[in-house]
Amino acid sequence: MKRVIIIDTKNFKLTEGFVEGLLDMQKIVGGRIELAATLDNDHDVFVNDEGLFVSFDEIVLFYIKGVYQSFAGCGFIIGPVDKRGNSTSATMTMDEALEIVGFEEFD
Repeated sequence: MKRVIIIDTKNFKLTEGFVEGLLDMQKIVGGRIELAATLDNDHDVFVNDEGLFVSFDEIVLFYIKGVYQSFAGCGFIIGPVDKRGNSTSATMTMDEALEIVGFEEFD
């Protein structure tokens, strides 16, 4: 199991979670995953590749300081890729994540 930080736009919060593989990752974002950004600490941010098409009562975007765009829908942060190309557990603390992730409603 790999530790991830879940970016929950439905509830405007970050939570800790664990994934075993692709199906768990897709469940978090509500569909197919896409790499959205690689952070300075080599952690990766994944989102739903059809985030804007997912129907919510309101569209809520999340942003990450230092990344040039906002993202629609839920996402997650996972650790750096190892020598075999596999993602590893997130080592970023919740406090570190709270410092860089924010939410904004889109009208």
